[in-house]
Amino acid sequence: MKLYPGDFNNLEDWIVSYLYEWPKSPHTTYSLLQTVLEIVDSQPSSDDTVRELIKASGREDMAPAKHIEDEKPTFSNTQKTIEGLIELGTIKGDRNRGADGVYYEALKLTPKGEAQAIRCKREREKLNELLESDEFKQRLVEFQDPPTTGKN
Repeated sequence: MKLYPGDFNNLEDWIVSYLYEWPKSPHTTYSLLQTVLEIVDSQPSSDDTVRELIKASGREDMAPAKHIEDEKPTFSNTQKTIEGLIELGTIKGDRNRGADGVYYEALKLTPKGEAQAIRCKREREKLNELLESDEFKQRLVEFQDPPTTGKN
């Protein structure tokens, strides 16, 4: 499993997009971590996904039968990601100190962050259109079942 949920390229894109989609909600380091963990936990593990792809391809599953634990976001890497976005001028918030150290409250996008969120949203839309296109589906079928050359 990726360290970020769904179809996002990284945790930074997810945070920026989430703040864009929920502009009036009170966002903190803790609330963002809780939300991303809920999303990650609701998705199948990478081990399950790989096994499904192998089964769908008709190939034999040669992987060991043990389950591979997926890496999950932590408070520390969520906080570092938020600090990086603040450093880039993409988001802003109120810095506080708690049991886990420094964290942020009242997180909001800056105008630069709004522009980034809109770009990210458009890129995801284009990617989804491509993945749903008949041409992509045909190429995927050809990739999974390449034509034989007739040579033995």
